[in-house]
Amino acid sequence: MGTENMEICWYRSSLIPYVHLYEKQQDNYTQQMEEFINRTELIKDDIARGNISLIIRNVTASDLGEYNCFFETDQHHGRAKVDLSVLLMGTEPTIWTKCTGTMNMAVCESHGWNPKPTLTWTDDLGNVIDPSMAKELRDEDNLFTIISIIYFPIYGNVTCSVRNEMLNQGKQSSSLSKGNDSLEHETRHRHLVFILLGGFILICISLRGCIHWMNYRNLQTEIVSD
Repeated sequence: MGTENMEICWYRSSLIPYVHLYEKQQDNYTQQMEEFINRTELIKDDIARGNISLIIRNVTASDLGEYNCFFETDQHHGRAKVDLSVLLMGTEPTIWTKCTGTMNMAVCESHGWNPKPTLTWTDDLGNVIDPSMAKELRDEDNLFTIISIIYFPIYGNVTCSVRNEMLNQGKQSSSLSKGNDSLEHETRHRHLVFILLGGFILICISLRGCIHWMNYRNLQTEIVSD
């Protein structure tokens, strides 16, 4: 394939401004999209064999989506489309809990994932807990936010794990049920009440003994006086 008069244009929705343009055997950056400046490189070693691959460096979420390639020579021309997918790990899951009577409600939330992640709840024994609600949302960068809610016994631990299956990696957070703190506080409170009550009983017994002894002494004094 002759490359002397070859034109190669990589673009998103329109030919101008473009992602990358190669013409007259050199790169042309005059009307390149601003967000791709100093980030693109056309592999030129295999152009004669029909390889017109483009390298995009420092890929971000905004680079996700469809790319078009137009090429033309003296003898041939054509177009192709490529869908760029970016695999991203999101934030550490955040868990917060709220006591609702005899049960705890736990909410887990994580942001910035691509593609859509999976979320799993487990208890302190490693058993999977089915969520009462799970929802995935797209943010302004087209990345996934995942939110899930469960209800579980008031005393226990829960772990929320969010995973990118394509990367085979994940992140997790654990939460100690507030019910445990409440139980410990209640136990300390009961101990304090018992101690105070016991002390009060001892004081009453001591006072009663003292009064009885004083009455006895007064009676002895009256007998001696008679």
